[in-house]
Amino acid sequence: MELLVEEKIDIQAILQRSDAVIAQAEKFLHLDGKDYMLGEWVTIKRYADMFNLDMHVVTNWIKRGVISPENVKEVEDLNGIRLVRAIAYK
Repeated sequence: MELLVEEKIDIQAILQRSDAVIAQAEKFLHLDGKDYMLGEWVTIKRYADMFNLDMHVVTNWIKRGVISPENVKEVEDLNGIRLVRAIAYK
């Protein structure tokens, strides 16, 4: 009976560690062999909301190069959604 209690404690510790790892992993997007920290990269809609802009302004900035290509990532696996680095550009 004592052996079962010890095993349960070990399993509980493993589950707690794995929950922590999962929580940390949920904050990253792995794309093209690189990890991108979510929060640093946001959708165009979220970026527009953060900086009180219209979404059309943001997409226009992307087309005109105001937001440089290294600050825009297209995620094909997510239906081609584009992410923008969440920093002020103008």
